[in-house]
Amino acid sequence: MEAHNISEALQMILDGRGWTQDRLGSELDMDQPTVSRLIGGKRDLKINHAAALLARVGWKIRITPQNEESDPVKRREFIAAAASVTLIPTPTASPYGDAEYVQTLANRLTASEAQFGGTPLVSTALRHVQNAKGAIKGRDQRLQEAASNLARSASLILHDARLPREAEEVGSVGLTLARRANYVEGVAHSLENLCCFTTSVDSRRAAHYARRGLQLEEITTEHRARLNARLAVALGQSARVSGFNISESLSAIDAARELEGLSPITEAVIAANAGLSLAKVRNYERANMAFEDAVRMFENLPLFSANWRSRQILASLAAGQISTAADQIEGLSAVAPLVTSARLDGHVRQILTYANQWHRVPEMREAIGHLRSVATPAPRRT
Repeated sequence: MEAHNISEALQMILDGRGWTQDRLGSELDMDQPTVSRLIGGKRDLKINHAAALLARVGWKIRITPQNEESDPVKRREFIAAAASVTLIPTPTASPYGDAEYVQTLANRLTASEAQFGGTPLVSTALRHVQNAKGAIKGRDQRLQEAASNLARSASLILHDARLPREAEEVGSVGLTLARRANYVEGVAHSLENLCCFTTSVDSRRAAHYARRGLQLEEITTEHRARLNARLAVALGQSARVSGFNISESLSAIDAARELEGLSPITEAVIAANAGLSLAKVRNYERANMAFEDAVRMFENLPLFSANWRSRQILASLAAGQISTAADQIEGLSAVAPLVTSARLDGHVRQILTYANQWHRVPEMREAIGHLRSVATPAPRRT
């Protein structure tokens, strides 16, 4: 990120940091009208004065030779006349004003969570969001888009760490950033995540998030499928809690599964949520098949593979399929140690409690022993 004159540099500082001209003037120890004239090109500064001012906001002046001129006389002119002044942020300037840097952070958080689980990443994710959310007040839409993706990645980490309130708050920051950037894909993805975060807490609010996403103009087929899959689970939860008609839930999952040309990751998300929806209406045979598809498609992403295997086991236990559940528990015991996830830990504790009623069945007793040996101890109550 660089500028070629004082006007351009000041405008980039305003856009990148979301400052007003008054705030910038305060940082530079000058009044707002002077800032305005500098930005408008109606006033200039001597190079030593400009260097001193820009240093206050983390920028420096770099003098570099221009390309050689075709005229040999011009090439022999004094170096000051044959140089250009480039204004660049110093290393002390915040990297969170760089869209490419922020997007890289978002990508790394997403990849790390999928491989290792969200719990170890909580403090890092929160720190990144705190540093990047100032983009909301700026005008740099590329930065807002990247910051939206960063907030969304962080919210998923918080969800995996079983911090639902924080996950929804950070997810809402991501939604706001996506809207400021006119980033439709980011808005749809944020609403999908918010639906997921709130389904077990307030299924009506969760369904509202999904429906808002489905009402977006220019929504992609991918996001329509994912939002319908999340809506199905929220509606299924509502049906179980409030006695609503479950046909809406089944219709939503059918709408998701009927769409074609989807990416493998979206197909996996749909399969996983179909498993949840079918299990809620006690169609355990179809739920088991859907979960199996999800586990297979997520096999290279340990967090998701383990979490959906755990949900499959709970469905098998609910159906009384003891031998099947025992085999599935053995599979979970192999992958669970690869991740650190409060969400998975909760599922494992449910499985151990539920499966214990069949501890006299030899294969189940052995499977329980293996899972217990790799399970994270429950946190002590204080």
